[in-house]
Amino acid sequence: MAIYHFTAKVVSRADGRSVVGAAAYRAGTRLREESTGVIYDYTRKPGVEYTEILAPDNAPEWVFNRLQLWNTVDQVEKRKDAQLARDLEVALPIELDNTTQVELLRDFVQHHLVCKGMVADCAIHRDNPNNPHAHVLLTLRRIGPKGFGLKERSWNEKSRLQQWRLGWAEVTNHHLARTVLAIRIDHRTLKAQGLDLIPGRKIGVSRERQQSDSLPLKIADRIAEQRSIASQNGELIIADPNVAIKGLTHYQATFTEHDIARFLNTRTDGAEQFREAYLKVTTSPELVVLGTGATKEANSHRRSMMDEIDAMQRRGVDTWFEKQLSREQNLSHDEESQSNDRHREDRGIDDDFSL
Repeated sequence: MAIYHFTAKVVSRADGRSVVGAAAYRAGTRLREESTGVIYDYTRKPGVEYTEILAPDNAPEWVFNRLQLWNTVDQVEKRKDAQLARDLEVALPIELDNTTQVELLRDFVQHHLVCKGMVADCAIHRDNPNNPHAHVLLTLRRIGPKGFGLKERSWNEKSRLQQWRLGWAEVTNHHLARTVLAIRIDHRTLKAQGLDLIPGRKIGVSRERQQSDSLPLKIADRIAEQRSIASQNGELIIADPNVAIKGLTHYQATFTEHDIARFLNTRTDGAEQFREAYLKVTTSPELVVLGTGATKEANSHRRSMMDEIDAMQRRGVDTWFEKQLSREQNLSHDEESQSNDRHREDRGIDDDFSL
């Protein structure tokens, strides 16, 4: 099921960030920072399947050279606490094929960002098939035939960010509609959508990375917080299954048992709560079943799906308790890792947006 995810952050020297390093990581390439001589090599990073630099028609040719572009940005910004670039992260609908995902990203970037005078360095990461997402690294100065001008302060306004968030939802829904899919995404908060669920906590690392026994303390705390949120949402759904049904129908007119299971997977904690919530939703009188005569094969598929999710939930519970024990035994190691956590792009950590 398509999800909405759109974040905007600033790459700043004040945080010890390197814009050349950020560009190298996102593009999965090797770049040398001319001001320091440091080489950032991410050529072995998996899953970087598409990269492209988009710029206004009047931009000089050199902006399409990633090495020259970001070293120029680094040189133009003189302050030791300078803001260097803006980094957008968006989740791409898994319902769209790879080609359409690229078209969606280019459409949004061209019509909402590049047309305003920004240079956009785009990259799509597909290291996790259930979590295709894109990074867009944006310049903070308007580009012209002679190079970069003054910084555009209006691009920092909250209203501008809200326009981009709305624009991403509109462009995504347009491409989903073109594929005749009866699903959509919504940029509004859960409260604004009238959904009585608690917003999830962004973990900031992939599911695979969450299995590591050397997670920084801050990230381990996020995982614990998300488990608590999932448990609370599970209780809300068990008490009133219509909460889940309303959430599902908000994004798509019809849905399958598999869609219900995916929706509940991140909104319950543990196999037992998941099963109880699933039973409540699938047997709710408010749920209208389309079609009759379920086959033995379909029932078998349902059991197989439930067993698979059951096992996944149980593995998650066991792993969490193992991590808690490891944290207590290796607290000093975790604190050292936490101090380096802000450089996550230099350590190859991806955000996980999957359901």
